[in-house]
Amino acid sequence: MKRSRLIIIIFSLLYLILVSVLFFKYSDIKKNSIDKPEAFSREARVYCWDKDDKTFAREEQNEFAEVFLSPKSGTESHTQADLDGNLIMEKYDFQNGKLTISENYEIIWQSEDDWRVEDFILADSNNDGITDINMSVWKSGDFGDFKPLWVEENDMSIKNHFFIFDFKDGEVRPIWQSSNLDAPNCQILISDMDDDSQNELVVIEGDYADSPDCKGKYLAVWKWNEWGFFNEWRSEAGVFDGVETYEVGGENCFVGF
Repeated sequence: MKRSRLIIIIFSLLYLILVSVLFFKYSDIKKNSIDKPEAFSREARVYCWDKDDKTFAREEQNEFAEVFLSPKSGTESHTQADLDGNLIMEKYDFQNGKLTISENYEIIWQSEDDWRVEDFILADSNNDGITDINMSVWKSGDFGDFKPLWVEENDMSIKNHFFIFDFKDGEVRPIWQSSNLDAPNCQILISDMDDDSQNELVVIEGDYADSPDCKGKYLAVWKWNEWGFFNEWRSEAGVFDGVETYEVGGENCFVGF
C-alpha cells in the first residue's frame, strides 16, 4: 500500500514538473514572438543596368524572388563621419523626423523645427568628390527667402524637397535645395548604378495624395547634371517599402520590396 502511494506521489510530482516546463517554454515563445519586429514576405523586384540597351531592365529570375521586410531604413539611423576633415568624428543622429549633427558631445547643427526629414544619407550626390549630407525634407514653401523672377507667388503648402548640405570650414551649409518635388521621395540611396563612375540618386517615389504618409509607388533613378537632377529612369507602378542596392553576376542592381 505504501509502495503504491509512493508511486502515485512520484508520478504526480513528475506531472507537475512537466506542466511547469511546458508553461514557461510557451511563455518564452510567446514573449519572443511579441518582441520580434513584425515582418512578412513579398515578391521583390530586381532591376539591373543593361549595358547594351543603356537602361535598367527587370530581372525575372533572381535570387531575390522573396525577401523578408523589416521597418523602413529611413525611420532612424545613427552614423559617424569626419566630413570637415578635422580628424574628429561627427555623429549624425536621424530620428523622429529630425537630423542632429554633433561633435565632442556638442550639437553643431540641427534640421529646422518646421522641417520633417523623411530620409537621410551621407554620399557624394553631385559628383564633386565631396561627401554630402543628403535629405528628403517635408516643409512648407516652394522656395526659400528668394524665388525666381517669373514666379509670382510662393506655394506655401507642405511638400517634399531634396536638399544637399556640406560640412566644411566648421560650418554646415546648403549646396543645393530643390523646390517642391513632383512626387515625394520616401527613401533615398546614392550609388553608381550604370558603371559610368558617377553616382546616381535612387529613390522610392510616393504620392502627395497619401500625405502626411509616404507610401512608395515607383522606383526612380535621377542623375546630377551640374544644375540639378534629371530623371534617368522610372519603374512601373507597384508597392515599395524599401530599396537596396546589390551586385548580381557582376551587374549593378537594386531591389525594391
